[in-house]
Amino acid sequence: MPFEAGFDDFGGQEKLAHLPRSLNLDGVPRADAPQPGEIGYYASGACLVLYDASPGRWPGLVRVGRFDHRLEDLRAVPDGTRIRSTADG
Repeated sequence: MPFEAGFDDFGGQEKLAHLPRSLNLDGVPRADAPQPGEIGYYASGACLVLYDASPGRWPGLVRVGRFDHRLEDLRAVPDGTRIRSTADG
């Protein structure tokens, strides 16, 4: 199912979008260290995150996937840009 949200820059290393509610974190690690090009969830802010740099290891970070666009393109996205996922199959 496609998903669309408005993303803003955070700290020059990631783009984030606030979700309408928190996700269930049962069974996921308490902390993680996402890498550039990965998609994550930040539990403390209920945010979906697109990483264009490594934020280091933090509690409440959960890796959920990868994106296939150039990091330079993500860094150039202005605040408030709406990004839509594509559905498989």
